[in-house]
Amino acid sequence: MKYYINVLRLDNFEVDFRNGFSTLAIAERKLKLSTQLSEGDMVISYVSSRVSSFASIRSIVNPSLIPSAKILEYDVPIHGYIETRPELVLKESEWVRVKDIIQDLSFIKHKKYWMNKFLNSLFEINKKDFHIIRKLMVKSQKN
Repeated sequence: MKYYINVLRLDNFEVDFRNGFSTLAIAERKLKLSTQLSEGDMVISYVSSRVSSFASIRSIVNPSLIPSAKILEYDVPIHGYIETRPELVLKESEWVRVKDIIQDLSFIKHKKYWMNKFLNSLFEINKKDFHIIRKLMVKSQKN
């Protein structure tokens, strides 16, 4: 099992929310990385757009890329999508701000310039970092 962070703007996160987090849109520039995704891999949604927070976790159900035959609602060109299932979805008031946990995350090498890491739309993280983020998200969730 591998762990990823998917960086998306707030309006694109809202598209995913409306679609029940059943798909993960793949932009053309991320096609190569998408071929490494496997069933059961976990993907954390990181909302940028001056929000800078972790908002949801989903698992990969079917890693096969499904070409996008229609124009989706995203504000970037989408080449296709893969099927996912929501595992944890926080209300906006529960989102975990990255600034609060920067020091605990090993994938952010240069803490002062932490934003640079989130310029990539989809990237792999290690298991330990995934569990740090997930634990804080679960703790933040108000049932």
